[in-house]
Amino acid sequence: MELIVSRVTLKDYDKFCEWWKFWRFPAPPLDFLPNNGLGGLKVSIKSKGTDPIDICAGYLYETNSKVAWLEFIVSNPNIKDKKTRHEAIVYLIRHLTVDAEMKGYEYVFASLKNENLINKYKEVGYQLS
Repeated sequence: MELIVSRVTLKDYDKFCEWWKFWRFPAPPLDFLPNNGLGGLKVSIKSKGTDPIDICAGYLYETNSKVAWLEFIVSNPNIKDKKTRHEAIVYLIRHLTVDAEMKGYEYVFASLKNENLINKYKEVGYQLS
């Protein structure tokens, strides 16, 4: 199993809307997302001899300050293996954080309510405030 990180594309938006709907989270309008829906990353899984399957995605909002904002993390409900989904989300959060740091942001912020997602952020090193 190999996890692959790539930029989201406009083709991904409808799929992500289905995922948000499954998780009972209102899908943000495309023009609400950073860079009109292109300002995010997704994690896919590639197994030997198969096409990659998208597992999760999230978006990085850039600001004119030293703060970037991570938001709208969503996962593919068809990935039933919780361990794989967990690892992919943590991998995504790490990559979005590194992306922000490489762009010069000193702080990365997320506003969360979901306890499972909060724990994944903590695993990456985020602190509650």
